[in-house]
Amino acid sequence: MNVETHPLSVEGTHANRMIHLESEQLIIEPYFIDKFGSVRVISPAKMEGRLTAVTKHLTDPQNKVVFYTMESGLYEVDVHSLQVTTLYRDPNHMNPMMYLLPGVHGKGAYSGQGRLVVSNNGLGGVLAEWTGEGDAGKRENWTIVDQNKYTEITGPGGIYGSPTDEAPIWALGWDEKSVLLNVCENKSRQRYRLPMGSYTHSADDGWFTEWPRIRDIGETDWLMDMFGTLFWFPPTFSEANSSGIRPISVHHKMIVDFAKWNEQLVLGCNDASVQENPLTGRCQSNLLFTSVDKLKDFGNPTGFGGVWANEDVTAGQYSEPYLFAGYEQRTLHLSHQQDEKVTFAIELDQQGYGNWTTYQTITVPAHSYQYVIFPQQLQAEWIRLQVQQASSKVTAHYHYSPATGNKEQPAMFTALASIGSTVERTDGLLINADDMDLPLYMVRQARDDVGKATQQTLYKWNEQLQIKEVKDDSLCSEFVDKYSITTDCKVDAASVIIRASDGQQYRLPKSAATKNNNSVQQARAIREVVTERKLLNIHGSFYELPVDRSGGVQKIQPICTHEKHIYDFCSWRGMLVLSGLMTEKELDNNAVSIDSTISEHVCYNHDVGLWFGNVDD
Repeated sequence: MNVETHPLSVEGTHANRMIHLESEQLIIEPYFIDKFGSVRVISPAKMEGRLTAVTKHLTDPQNKVVFYTMESGLYEVDVHSLQVTTLYRDPNHMNPMMYLLPGVHGKGAYSGQGRLVVSNNGLGGVLAEWTGEGDAGKRENWTIVDQNKYTEITGPGGIYGSPTDEAPIWALGWDEKSVLLNVCENKSRQRYRLPMGSYTHSADDGWFTEWPRIRDIGETDWLMDMFGTLFWFPPTFSEANSSGIRPISVHHKMIVDFAKWNEQLVLGCNDASVQENPLTGRCQSNLLFTSVDKLKDFGNPTGFGGVWANEDVTAGQYSEPYLFAGYEQRTLHLSHQQDEKVTFAIELDQQGYGNWTTYQTITVPAHSYQYVIFPQQLQAEWIRLQVQQASSKVTAHYHYSPATGNKEQPAMFTALASIGSTVERTDGLLINADDMDLPLYMVRQARDDVGKATQQTLYKWNEQLQIKEVKDDSLCSEFVDKYSITTDCKVDAASVIIRASDGQQYRLPKSAATKNNNSVQQARAIREVVTERKLLNIHGSFYELPVDRSGGVQKIQPICTHEKHIYDFCSWRGMLVLSGLMTEKELDNNAVSIDSTISEHVCYNHDVGLWFGNVDD
């Protein structure tokens, strides 16, 4: 498990990869690696920009590939000589910057069916294609397929490229209503809609959506990750056979790629960024080595999304298909602002073959709302609506949730003190400092009966989880000043109160254990532990808190109720770290033995300890 920087590394922030079968080379970032492990590299001076995708050449796939960059640079490369032909220079190196296509955050590229397809998910976003006619460096030679945000583009060949020119092309994107799955087949397109599992990805700049993938991991179905949900995705997916997409779990972690390696599933993750995150000294990311079976333990599938959002519709108009399969509790919300009643037909495609049957009709009174709760045993792949009369400002929104809660794992968290208990704890501020060695610091704070700090001691963890006391009063004071607990929420007799950045107040529930216990207000409430995704820990519950650009407090989601005294939390080397453990002496007093389940997650040195795990634990 050693990591080395290759001597030919030219660094950079790239995200492209493919296996070029014809020349037997792996192409990852600007590197070409043959089957013997020999590495060649293209100088950044010859191929400028942040490389986000590489795909087969339209007319000479045996000998050439095409690179696409985040700012819409486009380059043609000979896989043998590595000669670079610039089709469109990356705009970062232009003055003024001129983007090839709408949007400012290029993502995917894939070729097939006689076209090169690219995506952009920034500020408007776009899915666009070039058929090889005319100059690829001129916008007028491109066709805009969909003026929405798109990310991943792939097909049944995956990272090997399209296996035939007839194979379908799949593109993942989103709009304000739902996740989009755009399928190009027989040179025509069909769009499907899927639930979102999280609001945290939905900022209009597209920064927070890195990276959705659809990828073969050696199972019968492929793995798809989009908007906080992992799905099984059938490699046979087409308009004629659209069955088989199934949610596996929801997650908080930002998973940017995944692959099978040495019988393990490896998730590349973007765990904590320094962007707009003053409580992280350095970026903290890592690989997560896990298994396919453990994916379902992240969180039971839940999702939300719609097909119409305050839109005018015509008589007889159909909605786009929306995923129905794989969720347990499913509710449809319908409303309109027409002056008379409007009738909607609910149709199901039960097998994914495009055979639609009417499930029921529902009439919504003028300027009104109705809901439909679907039986849990009702089976179908897709659902769509047909409106019987022209209507104004129609909204159709689905909310899916599990029938049961997530599996409880109390042993994993036994060492954490319970809220309201009087046991001695190892409360401490957690600091991942701006240091290339990536140490973890903790300022342990002993407190009196009213919560005032009476003694502060600085400790340091290294990569071997070895702890030592650091006798540096100046550094300790600096950390206390910068990382001190702030009052992010208020509590009254009724509930928890949180104020959004616009001043609007929202109320959250108290858990049973915290109902009459205000000591939890002295602990950390809000901190970013996954890049651009905040956690809120208040009154015994964790919530997912989107940043303001993704909806902020208004789009908060509960993750779990734990009723533990968690004093501080942070991301460190890809792990979630919690302070607030019972001391070892208290563990003995409470007859808690450090068994294998607990020892996997806690680290003590005398009476100083921390909990280590995954944010999705």
